[in-house]
Amino acid sequence: IRGLWEGAYVSQFVRLFQRKFGFQSLTTQELEDALLDPESLVVPDICARLLRFLTRQATVLISNFEDSLSQLLQGRGEVTFARGPWRDLSPGDKLLTVKWLLDYAYEVEEEGLSEFLDDHFDADDLRGTRVGQDAFDNVYWYLEDLRLYRELCPKKPQRRREWDCVCLTVSDWQGFLKQFRKSSNPREKQLHTFLRAHLFPVVQARAQALECSERDRATENRWLLEREGEEVRRLASDMKCNG
Repeated sequence: IRGLWEGAYVSQFVRLFQRKFGFQSLTTQELEDALLDPESLVVPDICARLLRFLTRQATVLISNFEDSLSQLLQGRGEVTFARGPWRDLSPGDKLLTVKWLLDYAYEVEEEGLSEFLDDHFDADDLRGTRVGQDAFDNVYWYLEDLRLYRELCPKKPQRRREWDCVCLTVSDWQGFLKQFRKSSNPREKQLHTFLRAHLFPVVQARAQALECSERDRATENRWLLEREGEEVRRLASDMKCNG
């Protein structure tokens, strides 16, 4: 799952709606790590929060979110996702399921979520950093972490653009820069200059920071469960008062 655009999609949603849903701060790499770790509660926490929002049920928890998720998937006819217990799904299937849940939440609550974005972000915050183009009109985007994505220029005007991840590591960046170092194409020369002078130093610093900030899974899981308990008790109390 390393480098799949769906990972960047999910982490971008988490970043934008962190205050709305109380998501944990999460980078794309941390999301991927959580998907690959069957003991991590990071992704179940995302699912439980979205499902509490959609169902308006404070009883949806990390420990039982699968029941609500399964009901929702089956009710929407999305049987391809409901292939068994969450724990048994592959990391890729988990990622696609979370993406589906994000899309569904935005579909049914589009007005409210759009208003939240309008109130808290400007247009530049909703996109990554466009860093340039190559000779084939492919566009390159930097989102966060160490990731550089390429938006492929469609061969036919009506076709949807496709994305791929061209840099995942510092070594990838070094190879990518070398690829354009001797290019005579004006766009590629400009792309190389910007990346080498401005963005690559940021990526190197980010790589060093990531090496020093490895998460402790047990501590993280305990914190997620404690935080959930506090929030659910507060939500239940508010619902009781309003009722």
